[in-house]
Amino acid sequence: MKKSELSVLRFRIAALAEQGRAIGRQIREASGRARYDLWNDKRSLGDDARALLLAYAFLRDVPYRVVEPTAVTPSGWQDDRWQAGLAARIEASADGASIVAPKEQVQSWLAVPETEERREARQLGHERSLVELRARRAARKDVQGAA
Repeated sequence: MKKSELSVLRFRIAALAEQGRAIGRQIREASGRARYDLWNDKRSLGDDARALLLAYAFLRDVPYRVVEPTAVTPSGWQDDRWQAGLAARIEASADGASIVAPKEQVQSWLAVPETEERREARQLGHERSLVELRARRAARKDVQGAA
């Protein structure tokens, strides 16, 4: 992988992030239909940014499960059409860089399992979040009960 190809992706990711921040400022000031349209624009930017970030991870050999450890994979994620679509999105996101993502490489990239350590850490974080949520709810009930 050429450093220049990764630089192209990094630049495009940064540009999308800046566009998202600019649209966010506009959303705060807008109302009605204009606000709705701006939100849709921002969602579209998010889809593009995800494709670029996946392409970046793919090119750097960072396993998919490391990039999106909690992503709910589509029901047909092992489906050839879904994998071919992902390969096409990775290639299309390069736009200017000569990135090729053969379906076989994408399949092997997707197949790398999440490490046991990452899974345990994610589970621990989830359990910690539940404990904090229950504590906030109990505190809220105490405040409401005292009032």
